[in-house]
Amino acid sequence: MLERPDVGVPAAIEGIALADLAATVELGKLSLGWFGGILPPVPEVEGRTFREAIGNADLPTDLVEQLFTLWGIAVPPADVPIRADDAAIVGHVGRVFRAFGGDTSLLLASAPLRRQHAPGSPITDGLLPARSDRVTVGLGRLPA
Repeated sequence: MLERPDVGVPAAIEGIALADLAATVELGKLSLGWFGGILPPVPEVEGRTFREAIGNADLPTDLVEQLFTLWGIAVPPADVPIRADDAAIVGHVGRVFRAFGGDTSLLLASAPLRRQHAPGSPITDGLLPARSDRVTVGLGRLPA
């Protein structure tokens, strides 16, 4: 099973049954507590769906799906309640879309964002989710 140097060290080990891993954790020989420390907090879920948020922002669905894909954000199912962070992104996209005069091609051309992370962060560059509150346009920061 696990050797002493492996205890407490996260690693992908091929061939270990999930039940064996659970038993090792229960015995106190391995802690998975580190896992919660690398994940961001789970955002709240709103009462409206992704489709409704896109409709409220008066956006074309395919545009939002293309932008989410460009930014490396999972496209939520259309009829499932939307997470608050995804809703914020949709709202920002709506404001940018209007600021660009509804020009889809201009918005798509300006869509790539640089991902930001704290220096010395254990999360490698490119794995940190894009922050919806950092969307800017050439004319300056959009009002909230």
